[in-house]
Amino acid sequence: MKEQFFCIGQIVRPRGLKGTCKVQLLTDIFAHFQELDYVFLDKKEQVAIESSQFESNFAYFKFEGIDDIDAAEKLRGKKVYIPHDSIKIPEGRYFISDLIDVDVFVGSRLLGTLVDVLQYGSADVYIVKTENKGNVSFPALKKLIMNIDINANKMLLDEKVFVEVAVYPDNLK
Repeated sequence: MKEQFFCIGQIVRPRGLKGTCKVQLLTDIFAHFQELDYVFLDKKEQVAIESSQFESNFAYFKFEGIDDIDAAEKLRGKKVYIPHDSIKIPEGRYFISDLIDVDVFVGSRLLGTLVDVLQYGSADVYIVKTENKGNVSFPALKKLIMNIDINANKMLLDEKVFVEVAVYPDNLK
């Protein structure tokens, strides 16, 4: 089941004297966050955004009702969330949280369940827990992944490519 909220960052400290909060961003798809009207702090408290700025991997949010450095200081450490369904991502890209627990098939054979995604510069590496061979890993390659259907909880891999790129523990096959 899809998580209701998506964590976009964490408040690290106040910025200036007028209540602006510096937020360490935890995602690389923040370009459209400039359109946000509100966020949730620690998934509980909805707060309106008066203004926002983005620099590198930080955001600076001025929240409604937070008008001085002392009020902003009280928000230090809180995580900043947005509703999951408000996020539009490009076709063919997925949130890691949506991929976890997806059933992975090689051709018509169930390989196992995706349990982790390791992020590297060249390609993500998917880790699948199998019933009898431990964890199997493979790179997230376009030529390997034939289809991902989050609603059906299914990922389909090309059998020929999988044989070439899969890594089994202790080289078991």
